[in-house]
Amino acid sequence: MLQLFIKSAGVSDKTANHIIKNAYVAIMERIRSKMAEEGYNSSGIGAHEAEVAYMRELVFSEAEIELADSLRYYRNRILYYGAKLDQSFAEKVLLLLEKVNSRIVTK
Repeated sequence: MLQLFIKSAGVSDKTANHIIKNAYVAIMERIRSKMAEEGYNSSGIGAHEAEVAYMRELVFSEAEIELADSLRYYRNRILYYGAKLDQSFAEKVLLLLEKVNSRIVTK
């Protein structure tokens, strides 16, 4: 769905928040599914931090992990405080999503 949105609306300052929120969900779902496959469960308080931390087990670089953690932070700022993010950050998030999708293969 995110790819269809980007294809029709593009990546811009106006679409950045929507892209960032949805890319975050896709990234965390991919990580969460891999965790479950490996016998781990992340839920409740601290679940999102656990998913980001699990990226080390999946051999992501510290820069990628830091981006994922900042994505977690900024996604919350969008949802709860009305923050407006820009195209540049959305493009970085989309690159991270591509890396996550290519590196995390689930059964």
